[in-house]
Amino acid sequence: MTGYLTEQQQIEQFKEWWKKHGLSIVLFFLVAFLSGVLWHYWLKHREAKLERGSTHYEELLSAVINNDNDVAMREANLLKDNYAYTPYAALATLMIARNEIYQNNYSDAEKQLDWVMKKASSTSLRQVARLRLARLYIQEKKPAIALATVKKVDNDAYMPLIDETKGDAYVSLGKTDEARFAYQQALQVVRGYAVMRPLLVMKLDNLAKNSGE
Repeated sequence: MTGYLTEQQQIEQFKEWWKKHGLSIVLFFLVAFLSGVLWHYWLKHREAKLERGSTHYEELLSAVINNDNDVAMREANLLKDNYAYTPYAALATLMIARNEIYQNNYSDAEKQLDWVMKKASSTSLRQVARLRLARLYIQEKKPAIALATVKKVDNDAYMPLIDETKGDAYVSLGKTDEARFAYQQALQVVRGYAVMRPLLVMKLDNLAKNSGE
């Protein structure tokens, strides 16, 4: 009898506990289940969007190879407008910028590169856009703005290119000492960019010649 009463007491205790906590437990598992469903749906949606973006990017590359500028620009703008947070959009926008530079539409090119710097999820793509914009500024005789542009570093792996760009900007400003220092900095870490070394050495030699050293 004592055992029976103890069992009844346990049941009553469980009922009381369930009244207090049962709804919270049910809600917890419901939220966990819905979160899992939504996460799975988001992953599938993201995967499908990446696949569509990849298809449009392949069409863009095909158009570039075939020199079909109209199709290339259409696909590039489509990627930029509808797939902004995929890597394909940033790559396409870099191609738009290059096309604008070829046509001497520097202002439009600057806007495209600025878009990549702000929107690209990849630090490498943001850094590439930043370097291209800085070089465009140097080409436009705006070296001070170029230096301000590369002051921010998105990806340390590009430091040799960043320092080289700084050196070019300083040359344009007539600041020989600063240019030499920037080129030397680039040379110190240029091992992974062996193709850059002869060019940097040449730029340093030109500085020495022009300064009469």
